[in-house]
Amino acid sequence: MSDDDLTARIPSASASGARRGWRCPDESLLAAFAEGNVAGARREELEAHVADCAYCCGQLGFLLSAGELGPPPAVPARLLAAAQGVRTPFF
Repeated sequence: MSDDDLTARIPSASASGARRGWRCPDESLLAAFAEGNVAGARREELEAHVADCAYCCGQLGFLLSAGELGPPPAVPARLLAAAQGVRTPFF
């Protein structure tokens, strides 16, 4: 999938006017919710929030459709090392 295809799938918060609010769950909780890893009362709270929040609904829609994109590309070792704070020479 090209970058343009990926960009087309991401909901535009500015176009819809949806913005993340201070009550919105963080990205890791939305991802856990999309994967079915949130249960009980917390799940019910998230369902109610997403039903009333255009921003989170768009994010959740993207996460749920992300499986169609296939696996993410491999991260080059030097970038992974840099992200972990390990210095490697750039050749």
